[in-house]
Amino acid sequence: DCLALSVQLCNVSAHKLMGAQIVAGFAMAEVLMPYLDVRMKWPNDLVYKGKKLAGMLIETKFAGNALNKAVFGIGININAVPSALIDKAAAVKEIYKDTFDIPLFIEQAVALLEEKMAQYLSDELNIAEEWPLYSANYMKPVSVHINGRKQTIQETGITEKGYLIANHTEIITEGEIAYDFGI
Repeated sequence: DCLALSVQLCNVSAHKLMGAQIVAGFAMAEVLMPYLDVRMKWPNDLVYKGKKLAGMLIETKFAGNALNKAVFGIGININAVPSALIDKAAAVKEIYKDTFDIPLFIEQAVALLEEKMAQYLSDELNIAEEWPLYSANYMKPVSVHINGRKQTIQETGITEKGYLIANHTEIITEGEIAYDFGI
C-alpha cells in the first residue's frame, strides 16, 4: 500500500521549480527521519539503505511561458512492496515496527513543506549548503542515465537551483541516478 499526498505550491516561479523539488524532498525526509534513516537520491526519490521508499515530483501547468500552477506530489511505500521489488524498494512498516501515525505525518509534512518552501522562495534557505545533510550519495560514485547513456560520476553537490554537480565541475540538469554498477 502507498500513501499519496499532493500539495499545491503557491508563488513558485518557473526558474525555481527544480530547487522547489529539492526543498520538498528535504521537508519529506526531515519528517520521516525520526522513524527511518532516509536520504534523498537526486532528483526526486527518498531512499532507505539504497532502497526506494518514496518518489516525488512537481506537476506544472503553463500558460504560454508563464507558470500557471505547480503541484508537489509524493508517493510513499507504507505497508509492503511487491516481492518482485524487494531488492529495490522499502516500505515504512517493514522497517519501522511501531505504529506509524499517518494523519500526524501528513500534518507535519504539510507544515514543514510550507515552512521550508517559504524560506527557499525568500532566499533564506540555501539548498546547495543543505544538500550534504540529506543526500544518500554525497561524495560517492553513482551511475547517471542521461538520454539513454550511462556514465559513472561522483556526486559532489547541487547548485543553488537544484542541479546536480558531478566531479566538482560538471552540472547535470536532468537524468536519473541508478544503483546498477553491475548492469
